[in-house]
Amino acid sequence: MAFQNQQNKQNDSVNTRGFQFFNRDGVFASTLILGLWNQLVTLKIHPAKEKSKQTESSVYDYDKSINLVIPPDKASLISKVMYDKIIPAVNKGEECTISVAVTGSSVLTMSTGVKKFGKVAPYIKICRGVQPQSLIAEETMGYAFTFGLIIPDYDGEGNQKVTPIQVYGEMYYFADLMKELSTAIVGGADHARRYINRKFNTERYNLFKAIAANINAPFYEGSKSSGGRGTSTNVWGTGASASTSQSSYEPQPGTEPSAVESISSLDDFM
Repeated sequence: MAFQNQQNKQNDSVNTRGFQFFNRDGVFASTLILGLWNQLVTLKIHPAKEKSKQTESSVYDYDKSINLVIPPDKASLISKVMYDKIIPAVNKGEECTISVAVTGSSVLTMSTGVKKFGKVAPYIKICRGVQPQSLIAEETMGYAFTFGLIIPDYDGEGNQKVTPIQVYGEMYYFADLMKELSTAIVGGADHARRYINRKFNTERYNLFKAIAANINAPFYEGSKSSGGRGTSTNVWGTGASASTSQSSYEPQPGTEPSAVESISSLDDFM
């Protein structure tokens, strides 16, 4: 997938903006943005402006939003619920509403929309600040998936009686993306590219190192990709004399992501 990588200079957090869904005419007039923040999946919904304030180039109110930060295991669970429960119910025209608890007070609701709207209108809704006693959320905002058409028994020739069928392609794509983003964080694709290009990467590393030495500039050696030996600053803050041979490389332990309720600090990047 193509993303725009951006860097938060204040704390070195990495924010990646992903695909954006648009539906100005749905039961929830809004736009939905998916993305990644460090080791977490992000969802952000902006409402549409009032009809009288909309223009061709300005439909959504990007000054208003609700967001949800999702651990990868919860993102994978959301995808599974979509495929196992919501999508089959949509195809049958049945009611099904399920919420996944993401943090202590935030959930993501997924629904076919039948009970709420009296018709199939699949949507997701972010519910934040859910009160433990009443289970009422302090704030909510939803996004309704748009539909496309498939036409059975039509081959481009006229004089055919055809009946188009509504298919909620966005709903399928959302389920796909939640699974994709939850696994992308593992870094498997990046590792595969590094392995395939390992010879070129080593040569490039040595070239950059030689250029830095020639102009007397500091050069980062913490990647341990050069095949030589040297003293480098450990990423955890302590100096270390480290072997940079491939055979002795040991991955650094990860850190458990903190429970996060909001990505408001990253609004400028979303």
